[in-house]
Amino acid sequence: MNYTAEQIISFTDAFRNKTLPKERWTHEMHVIAAFRFCYEFEEEKGLIEIREAIRNYNIAVGTVNTAHSGYHETITVFWMKLIRAWQYYCSRKEIASDVNRFLASPLSAKDLMFDFYSRGLLFSVQARTYFVKPDVKAFSKLDEYVLKSIGDHSQLNDKSFLWLFEICRLDPTLFTHEAHIRLAWLKIREAGVENASEDICRMLINYTNALGVRSKFNKTLTVAAVRAVWHFMQKENIDDFDLFVERFPRLKNDFRKLIDSHYGYDIFNNPMAKIEYMQPDLLPFT
Repeated sequence: MNYTAEQIISFTDAFRNKTLPKERWTHEMHVIAAFRFCYEFEEEKGLIEIREAIRNYNIAVGTVNTAHSGYHETITVFWMKLIRAWQYYCSRKEIASDVNRFLASPLSAKDLMFDFYSRGLLFSVQARTYFVKPDVKAFSKLDEYVLKSIGDHSQLNDKSFLWLFEICRLDPTLFTHEAHIRLAWLKIREAGVENASEDICRMLINYTNALGVRSKFNKTLTVAAVRAVWHFMQKENIDDFDLFVERFPRLKNDFRKLIDSHYGYDIFNNPMAKIEYMQPDLLPFT
């Protein structure tokens, strides 16, 4: 099920007001509530607020908070930390989009906790009453779990996409042709077309070197791609990349033909084109 922002607010308000039916307080609803508190509060304050809200809700619906039932501190901390790690890399600052994408990811699985905690420790009195550190995997692995769950560059927010590429930590399976176009679009918006060309060439050289595929870098193709993206950016001011490629599908679906309209020879395989930028001989970029 995809939730609207209105549904998320309505549900979490009912939870806070202690009017939500007990049978609706499922794992999925716990996750949705955690997102709302992560949106509204900084890390420490968010944990304090959701801890109090769960305890009060339990009392209202007849669930006793003891050392053996009701509120569980370690489980609450785990999900709040995981959601905040996911938000860092993937949040688009739209709660409905964020909630739905997280729930559709493998990170939302209830049993994920056991990748970090043994059942004996997690279900102990100590873990229910106080936060205990994981005994299987450290929380430092949360970022790794988030990044492994990503199946497409579009799941990353713009800031994280650029940062991961800059430090050569972007999974190469995510760096598709569309991701190349996104990189150009973002860097042009950030620094202008000329600086974008220089920055992207530098970043691509570092990235291909890190992957051991330096021979794949093609300077002419890289600069031509930036200029092609800039050409379409000048036609219409669109501040969302998905909308941009939807509006100008040639960049995504007919890129080779688009580039070939500017060059009368094969820049994709020309040895000189790989190391030096070669001006188009058929049609200049505008």
